[in-house]
Amino acid sequence: MADGKFLYGLIIEGKDTTVPLKESKVHVTVQGFIANVESQLTYSNDTHEALQTSFIFPMDDMSAVYKFEADVNNKHIIAECQDKQKVTHSRKWG
Repeated sequence: MADGKFLYGLIIEGKDTTVPLKESKVHVTVQGFIANVESQLTYSNDTHEALQTSFIFPMDDMSAVYKFEADVNNKHIIAECQDKQKVTHSRKWG
């Protein structure tokens, strides 16, 4: 937490800072009371060193993430969504 503010986005581990967000694209569709929001976020590591990061996406109790994909160093990662109560451990990618 930097200056009492909650950090979100691509957080550099061990530091109270984020990787700079270079671009964001959002596509929204609404059907009745349901909204589907697709976000494409582009971050850029402007340093000359590899970074260990975590991605924090803020959302309220009435929202759900059902799909998450990332491209990192020319590798395509597809996250497996699991029920919060069933998760017994977390996995980190290096």
